[in-house]
Amino acid sequence: MGDCACDVRLDQLDPNSPVSHFFLELTPDCNNFCPGCGSLNVRQPGLPPLPAAGWREIIDKLNPTMPRLRISGGEPTLHSEFNEIVAYINFLGVHFSVFTNARWSNPEAVIDFLSEQPYLECILVSIHGARALSHETFTATPGSFEETIANVRRAVDAGLRVASSTVITRQNFFEMEDIYTLMSSLGVERVTINRYIGPPLPEIEPDETELFTAINAIEKLATENHRAQAGTILRYGTPMPHCFTDNRSNGCMAGFVHAAIDPWGNLRPCSHTSLIAGNLFEQDFYEIWESPVMKKWRNDVLAQCDGCSIGDNCHGACLAQALWQKVSTDPLINPIYSIFTDRFQ
Repeated sequence: MGDCACDVRLDQLDPNSPVSHFFLELTPDCNNFCPGCGSLNVRQPGLPPLPAAGWREIIDKLNPTMPRLRISGGEPTLHSEFNEIVAYINFLGVHFSVFTNARWSNPEAVIDFLSEQPYLECILVSIHGARALSHETFTATPGSFEETIANVRRAVDAGLRVASSTVITRQNFFEMEDIYTLMSSLGVERVTINRYIGPPLPEIEPDETELFTAINAIEKLATENHRAQAGTILRYGTPMPHCFTDNRSNGCMAGFVHAAIDPWGNLRPCSHTSLIAGNLFEQDFYEIWESPVMKKWRNDVLAQCDGCSIGDNCHGACLAQALWQKVSTDPLINPIYSIFTDRFQ
């Protein structure tokens, strides 16, 4: 799971304009076993992921929209033709990033290959704790913390730009400052913090008090960074409703600025939902983008906060989490801020 926000706000968007950022989920395979992982929710058993030729076809269809691409999975480097897919993106001159757990069987080869790609903007690495216990409770993979940290250090030393992505959990909610300090010490340029989005997992998902504690720590760190005007960037990757507690996150950009494409060519409005809007081998991109499924998604995102008295400061919540919880609105929305309080009863 990774960040999904972009540095733009909902009030700056034309809902009918093309996306500018695609998440290409090359494969559902991963060498971590994170519970609630988005790739677990879209797997199609027995159906192999697209080969490089299929991804080239999809990338060609998307290229006229002038996108940025995030290469993800599962673990994207486990795709048997990862290098061929990345090399083609680079050949087209498309800016891209790679979202990875940095657990590579041959770290030197992966780092050398990525270092040769001039259009690579950064690698985004999953870090789910400041210590092995908290990180590996989430990855369910002993030894994964030490391996990931070692490869982050190798990548930074090789000159790659590295960012990190953390999901707040019951095991790490009190480690926000420690995670930030660790990433800064490694030379990571940006630390992104995300709320958990996925099916109910009480053993992993923080309760509201724990989430509140984590957000307060993040806000304190962000304020200190702003005053110092220096240091590793700290930001949110997923929307945190401002009516839950005041914070710096933007609204949900899924379906407005970015979309996900799974290992079989299905387009989804958000990488955190299994909702499919269409298949790029069967339909034109613009047909899918303007489809009833996508229009309903956008309207439902906006409707969650319709009439909210602090909407100008927030601009949205998370529809994906509402769908996972089988409720009509983001569970973090506080109804006292809406003039339509009865909508939330």
